[in-house]
Amino acid sequence: LKAVGAQAVYVGLLGISLPFIFGFLTGMIWKYPLVENLFLGTILVATSVGITIRVLAELGYIHKRSAKIILGAAVLDDILGLIILSVVKNVALGKINWLELSILVIEAILFVIFLITLAPRFVRRGAKRLTLFLTPPIRFQLSLILCLGLSLLAEYIGLAAIVGAFMAGLVLSETKGHVELVGQFEPVGWFFVPFFFVVMGSYVNPRVFIQAETLLIIFVLTVLAIVSKFLGSYLGAIGSGKQTALEVGIGMIPRGEVGIVIAGIGLASEAIGPEIYASSVGMVILTTLITPFLIKVFFKK
Repeated sequence: LKAVGAQAVYVGLLGISLPFIFGFLTGMIWKYPLVENLFLGTILVATSVGITIRVLAELGYIHKRSAKIILGAAVLDDILGLIILSVVKNVALGKINWLELSILVIEAILFVIFLITLAPRFVRRGAKRLTLFLTPPIRFQLSLILCLGLSLLAEYIGLAAIVGAFMAGLVLSETKGHVELVGQFEPVGWFFVPFFFVVMGSYVNPRVFIQAETLLIIFVLTVLAIVSKFLGSYLGAIGSGKQTALEVGIGMIPRGEVGIVIAGIGLASEAIGPEIYASSVGMVILTTLITPFLIKVFFKK
């Protein structure tokens, strides 16, 4: 974020605003209830650049300015998107007290600012002193406790647990031993990630994919997801030149696991129905699959 500065902020803000508006208006056109419209907008907000960054690295584009803007904007996208999710989740649960929602937003912003600015300093100082006395397994266990603890704290405040887990990752990534921690967390990921996708997939009724209306919604959502994210990101990065803006717009398209998490929270809170959930999963899959091909066509060495 420091390296690309304002450019990433513009991309992040516009890349959130347009998809949210497009998703919300789509729900209104289909005459869904207000809460479902809000969740549709929130699902389109999410950006997951794991696929994008892997493809950029393999094609040799990872050091381009556009790749740095994509990374910076994606972090900002996720933070702001998760704050939006927390507000929408509370609206879905019937907590539409505007004073409480305002307090929630302030708490979320302070929570995020503290964990981005001050928490890494405390962790770095503590890590220097404790590294000499703590073995790698104990450091891993403390990191896991931090992750679960911040998730619990986020839930207690009224945010989604994923906000706390995401912030824990950002805090720990600032330590010198973060590469070692990544290596220790990988086996945990290998074990749990398949369960995540299986559980999320089990909520989808395969029969909905043979319904013409569901297929139409998936098509419309996918087109809007691509157009809105590309347009917002392109306009945000236009100051760096048309080619860079084009590359940033394409790199921000995939929704990935964050979109599935948001859809899952909506389904669990009964804010959205199985039809919208299945349509959202279909949109996530299509936007994730199409991006590598677009990168290969439109990125320049």
